Amino acid sequence: MRVPLPAGFDPDRHSGAVVSKVRQAKGPEWSLANIDTDAHVAVFRRHVAETTVTAAAKAGGSVKTPESFQVSLSAADAKPTMGEKVAATLQDTYPGFYLTDFDPHLARATLTKLDDDTARCRGAVATALGVKPWDVQAAPRPGGGYLLGLPKSYMPSKHDEKLDEVATSVVGQFGWYVVADANKLTAQVIPSDPPTFPPTIRLNLAGLGADLHRTPIGDILPPPGQKKYDTVSIDWRAHAFGLVSGTAGAGKTNTLNSIIADQVAGGAALVIVDEPSKAIDYSWCKKYVRDGGWGCDGLRSAVTALALVYEEGNRRAKVLEQAGVTNWFDLPDHQRFPPILCIVDEVAGLLVGEKLPPGVDRKMPEVQEVIEENRLKFKLQRVITKIAAEKRFVGIRMLLSSQVSNQNSGLPPSLKTLLGQRVLMGPNPSKTQRDQAFSVADRVPTVPDNVANGGMVSKGVGGAELEGQAPVVFKSFFATSGQLDAELASRGVPTTSRPEPTQAEMDEYCPVSEEDLDDEGPAFDPRRDAPETFSDDGEQLFGAAAAAAASRRLEAQAKAQRAAKDAGAGTSGADGPRCPSCRAPIRSDGTCEC
Repeated sequence: MRVPLPAGFDPDRHSGAVVSKVRQAKGPEWSLANIDTDAHVAVFRRHVAETTVTAAAKAGGSVKTPESFQVSLSAADAKPTMGEKVAATLQDTYPGFYLTDFDPHLARATLTKLDDDTARCRGAVATALGVKPWDVQAAPRPGGGYLLGLPKSYMPSKHDEKLDEVATSVVGQFGWYVVADANKLTAQVIPSDPPTFPPTIRLNLAGLGADLHRTPIGDILPPPGQKKYDTVSIDWRAHAFGLVSGTAGAGKTNTLNSIIADQVAGGAALVIVDEPSKAIDYSWCKKYVRDGGWGCDGLRSAVTALALVYEEGNRRAKVLEQAGVTNWFDLPDHQRFPPILCIVDEVAGLLVGEKLPPGVDRKMPEVQEVIEENRLKFKLQRVITKIAAEKRFVGIRMLLSSQVSNQNSGLPPSLKTLLGQRVLMGPNPSKTQRDQAFSVADRVPTVPDNVANGGMVSKGVGGAELEGQAPVVFKSFFATSGQLDAELASRGVPTTSRPEPTQAEMDEYCPVSEEDLDDEGPAFDPRRDAPETFSDDGEQLFGAAAAAAASRRLEAQAKAQRAAKDAGAGTSGADGPRCPSCRAPIRSDGTCEC
C-alpha cells in the first residue's frame, strides 16, 4: 500500500505518526517498508495473518493455548539468522505476544499470547537448555506451575539438574520439581511443599530379625512431590564391614542399638567393644553377647573379645576349606555358621595413643602406664584391621563408630578402605566431616534446610552411602533400649553366662607386657605380623623402624634362651632352679609343669 505524504513531511519527525494513523485505519498487521521522498509516498507492507489454535505440551493430553496466529515472513526475514530480529519486531508490534515458532524455510512464524510469568518461565528454561526462547513452548499448568515443550536437544543427564534449578530458584521455590518425558519432549514444572520427615519414626519391633542378611536402619527422604517413605537397609551380603560416624547426640547409638537388636533377633552372635565410661549405652544388650564378647572393661578385654572372634574366624576358614567352598554363603543352610556382629564404638578413644614428650623418664610409673596403654591400643587396632581384611568370607560383620573419622582418630585410609557401608549421622555435617565419612562425598545428597532446621524432624537424620545402593538422606528408626530388650526377652533369645573374657583368655590373647609373652612363639614374619613395637619414649614405630626394633627384640629373646640352655637347669629363683620354657620350679625328680 502506497500512502501519499503531505507537504513538509520530515521522515525523522513524522514517520511514527504516519504508521500510527495507518494502523488505526487499516489494522495492526501493516508495517512501514520504506519512504519514497521523490514520489512523496510511504510504502507499507501487510503481513498476512491467520489465527490458529496450537497444542500446548502437556503430559497425559493436549491443552489449547491462548490466542495464537501465524505470520508470513518477507524474503529478507526468512533466514535462520534473522530469528532475533523477527522476534523483536513482532513482539514489539504485538504487545503480549511472543515468538513461539520460527520457520525460515517455510517463511512463517507463530506468535502466541503469554502472560508475564509464563514468558519468564519460558525464557529461563531456554537459557538453562542453551536454546532460543522460541524453541521452548510454555503454558500455565492446571493446578499451578507450567507445561513445557522441550527442544530436540534435550538430554536428561545433561539438563535435568538445570531444569530443577529453574523450578526451585527462578519460577518457583524449594520443593517445586520437574517431571520430564524425554521421548515426548514434554515436561511439567509442578508446585509442591518440600519433603520432610515426621518427628519420630518408630522401629517395627515385630519385624526384628526378619532377614538376617539385610538390616533396615531408617526411612529415606522421599523425592519432591511424594509422601511415601521407602526403607534403607544394610545389605550384609554386599559388604560385611562399615563405619557409623557423627557428632555427639546425632543418633549413632540409637542407630547401632537398632542394628544390634535386629541381628541378635535373627540369630547372630554379638560382640561389643567400647570405652568403659561409655559402655552404659550398651548395658541393655550385655547379656546377649557371645561368651567373652563383652570387651568394655578395659583395653585388655577389648583386645581379647576381638581376638576370640579372629580365632573363631580361623576355625571357620578351616571348615570352609574342608568343605571345598570359599564363602560361608556357599555352605548348605543347615551347615552355615551364624554371623557374628562386632560393634566397636568410640574408636578414637580406643585406638589413639598418647605421645610422650622427649626425654621423659621411662621408669616413672605414669610413663610405664602410658607405654603399656599404647601397646594395647596398637594390638586392638591390629586385630580390628586383620578381621576386616581377612574374615569377611566367614560370616563376621563389624561396624566401627566414631565422632571423627580420620587418621588422627585411629581410622587410617588403609582401614577405612575396608569399610564398605558408610553412615554419617547429623543434619548439618561440615564438608570435612562428609569427606572423611564417605568414599565419594559428592554423590551423597545433603540434608535439606527444611529438615536440618526442623526441630524434632532433624533428630536421627543422616546420610547413607551403602554398598550396592544409591546414596540417600534418611531418618533412623527409634526404639528405646528397654523396648529392644523386652522384645528380645519375649522371644526367648539366648543369653550368656559369662559376657566378659576370662582371665585365662586375656592372659593368652593379650598378655600384660612383653615379659609375659611365650619365648617359644612363632618367628616374626614382616609380611603379615608387624609386631606391636614402640620406641623408648613410648611412640609407636612403623615400617623399617618397627621391623628393626622387632628384630632386636627377637635377637635378645633368642640370646636369653641360649643362655638359659647353656646354664643347664635354667635360671634360679628363691625356690630353686626354674625351667626356661614354663618358668616353673624344677622338681627334685627333674620334672616341671611342662
